[in-house]
Amino acid sequence: MKNITNLFIIAIIGFSGMLSCGNSNKSNLSEQSYEMSMTAVEDEKSSADQALDEAYEVVKKEKAPATTLKFTPPQIVPNFITSSAAVATYDDGVHKFIRTASTKFKVREVVSATQKIEDIALKNRGFIIKSAINNENLYSETVDISKDSSIVNYSCNLIATIELKVPALLLDSVLRQIAPLAVLVDYRTVDAQDVTVKLMSDQLAQIRLAKRQKRISNAISTTGRKLDDVMVAEDALDASLEDADRKVISEYMTNEQVAYSTISISMYQDRIEYSEKILRKTAVKEYTPGFGSKLLDALAGGWSIISAIFLMLVYVWPLIIVSAIGVFIFLKIRKRNKQK
Repeated sequence: MKNITNLFIIAIIGFSGMLSCGNSNKSNLSEQSYEMSMTAVEDEKSSADQALDEAYEVVKKEKAPATTLKFTPPQIVPNFITSSAAVATYDDGVHKFIRTASTKFKVREVVSATQKIEDIALKNRGFIIKSAINNENLYSETVDISKDSSIVNYSCNLIATIELKVPALLLDSVLRQIAPLAVLVDYRTVDAQDVTVKLMSDQLAQIRLAKRQKRISNAISTTGRKLDDVMVAEDALDASLEDADRKVISEYMTNEQVAYSTISISMYQDRIEYSEKILRKTAVKEYTPGFGSKLLDALAGGWSIISAIFLMLVYVWPLIIVSAIGVFIFLKIRKRNKQK
């Protein structure tokens, strides 16, 4: 019996060992299969995620211009004071040009900019024809801040007008030196007027007038000694000489304008505002006399009226005497009539 029991126990132990081995194998197999499935899933997931990421990037790139706000920097107005039209280096020996420039621009400070432009003109062998600085729209306002103090607020605009004459060959250089002073350019104009024909016309007119003067001089020397004829010839010669002088002056002015270019500049800056603290001015009250002063004034006024009446009576004393005599006669006659 004891042997049977032992065998039964041994069989149970062996059977349980076999079951445990089977379960361990199954668990190992299940774990291996789970790991393989997870690896496959991870591989599949990673490839799918990668495809989705790539698709998302493509869509993002396509939609980026429409959905993303792009910063656009502000456009600054360019400085266009300089111009190739101001260049006078090329000379064909025939054409003559009068070059002028005019511009208006804003500067940081009118006074300092005016001084710099004047220095530029002198440095380039130019002349300052006009330099004026004006204070426009000057305005002030007084505000009382305490019993004895006030603040005066000032507001004004400074503008400058400059006119220069510079050598025509240096016009472009002068404009390039002035350009950095401009903060904002309102306008710039460069003119090149061709005066070739005008100069030729003046020269031909001078030749023609010279020949006329020669003919008149010969006529004066060969004419008779009649005074009237000589005077007429002299007047004609004087008129011819005056015409010749005008043509010479016109040619000189044209050549001077060709040699020197004129630059007209207008400048302005931001409005200037500043304050000044001052002592408050007390209001001046009108003087009012007291009762005593008024009484004295009234007495003096009454006496003046009496004096005026007395003087008026003195002025009309003849009339008073005549009136008194008339009244006396009237009463005398009336009394006699009553007695009768």
